[in-house]
Amino acid sequence: MLNKRSKVVFSSLKELAATAFSVVNYVAPNSTNGIPINWTLTSNTKTGVLGGSVAAYDGNYLVNQCTGANSGITATNVPCGLFVTDANPDNFMNAPGIASNKIPVAQFGGEFEVDVFETHAWTSAYASILANYVAGTALYPSKGGLLTTELPTAGGVGGTVIGSNGGVVARVTWAPVQTNLILGIDLCI
Repeated sequence: MLNKRSKVVFSSLKELAATAFSVVNYVAPNSTNGIPINWTLTSNTKTGVLGGSVAAYDGNYLVNQCTGANSGITATNVPCGLFVTDANPDNFMNAPGIASNKIPVAQFGGEFEVDVFETHAWTSAYASILANYVAGTALYPSKGGLLTTELPTAGGVGGTVIGSNGGVVARVTWAPVQTNLILGIDLCI
């Protein structure tokens, strides 16, 4: 979910890639130590791009989930904003994404609250990164398509940071805690 906190926000209606409706968001806990990969997602998290996840152009002027950190931002995976709504809405809700194949994407700044973001690193045995979310910290697209503090790199960890603005999508304005998993952000793209 993406909640707007500022008055000036620009969004645009983008056409979704076909695979944007089938994105699997939940990843099973680490089999070695049982640490959940993300505290903001559960096994009943719906498929399809989620409101608050990072949108990316796929090279055909369509948008899909951005998969940045540890997989690399490429010419066909360039972050362009945050999805405002889910591609697949809840039951009994208007389904504009499914009906029109279009979805709003927040772009060009604004302050938001997000309830889906990475709580654990995709590297180092899924160690918690919750303490890394402090005011002013740069946020990037994760391998899972959510905001994270992990740098996006061309060849995985330790590669060269690529993408416009060094891959920075947003900056933290409100730090989440384990008892209140809401992340405040200023959108940078």
